[in-house]
Amino acid sequence: MKREGPTLRLAATDVTTFAACARATTLDLDVANGTRPRPPLYPDPSAQLLRDRGLAHEAAYLARLRASRSVEEIPDHSPDAADRTLDAMARGVDIIYQGTLRAGPWLGRPDFLVRVERPHGAWPWSYEPADAKLALTAKVHALLQLCFYAELLADVQGVRPAHMTLVLGDMHEETFATARYEAYFRWVRRCLEQAVASPPPTYPEPVDHCDVCDWFSACDARRHADDHLSLVAGITTSQRRALDLLAVRTVRDLAATAPDVRVEGIGDSALVRIREQARIQVRGRDEGKPVYDLIAGVEPGHGLMRLPAPSPGDLFIDFEGDPYALGDGIEYLLGIVEPAPDGASEASYTPLWAFDRAGERAALRSRCRCARYVEICIGSSVVPRTRSRPSANASPDHGVSRAAGGAGEGRLC
Repeated sequence: MKREGPTLRLAATDVTTFAACARATTLDLDVANGTRPRPPLYPDPSAQLLRDRGLAHEAAYLARLRASRSVEEIPDHSPDAADRTLDAMARGVDIIYQGTLRAGPWLGRPDFLVRVERPHGAWPWSYEPADAKLALTAKVHALLQLCFYAELLADVQGVRPAHMTLVLGDMHEETFATARYEAYFRWVRRCLEQAVASPPPTYPEPVDHCDVCDWFSACDARRHADDHLSLVAGITTSQRRALDLLAVRTVRDLAATAPDVRVEGIGDSALVRIREQARIQVRGRDEGKPVYDLIAGVEPGHGLMRLPAPSPGDLFIDFEGDPYALGDGIEYLLGIVEPAPDGASEASYTPLWAFDRAGERAALRSRCRCARYVEICIGSSVVPRTRSRPSANASPDHGVSRAAGGAGEGRLC
């Protein structure tokens, strides 16, 4: 989002940001209008790593295209980038890399414009958009971006692209029919146009976009200053909305709610849980220390009561992973805590490190085979166990999922 004289220039990221969080759009608009400074940017090694991997993925796909088709790259930020893109399209270049499309206030830079043999006016060909993404599955924001580019292409070349393509992190090309998504895109775009023309009041409700938003610190500070209900651990959006109808809008408000109050849309047990959680949080603030209440009357088979009784043969296992290493992640550390057989001596801890896929497999299998405790089948969520002690417990839930780069811990018993 950028102000160019009287024109507010909008890009694909403005559409996807608005779809994710209207508050972020409000703040971006303030910056574009000069009424608010940009948020400070803090070094984020994880974000930088993602950017670097994204550029490497894009470059790898570009190299693949260059091997078989003609490719023309449009210089970044060139003042005549839109004209040069249109010229390349008129000449029928196979692939236009980093082209610029402009229509009214909208400006887009798709990763790739791909020539297809579908006639357009004076040309016996036309173009469809393609974008490279690290994700292994299509995400809503990625499809919105492609729809944005397809809409610009329709204006520039006079024919709407029939398809649009995502190049996923494993180089798989997934193609989507534009007509299936354009109605939703146009609705989002229309709402964005209305929001920037006549900005509505917005509040920094916590959403998934917060994890990657430059405005997170400012919004988080606002929520804390307001003692917003979202600060109650475990409360849901629908519960906050139901409470708002009763003018219960802060953590302290909820903590002070009378036990006999009923709230439409929130079950009695759920209301007790979030009210007591709010009460504990307020009490902790007032006393200036962490506080807790023990939950009495826990039902068998629920919560920690699902765990079987301890056995001398139990193992406690913790996985640490890197979601980006080796392309699809690696579990680089398997830590095993083995209680002493007598139950009195200090437990032993064994760290098993892995720096490649073979090492990952070897670390798991060699340890498990030698101890004769656990056999873990990599790539499966099932963990068959053999035990040397007949008193060992069988847990009803003994699965371990190997999500790429995920970390987890568990007790095998």
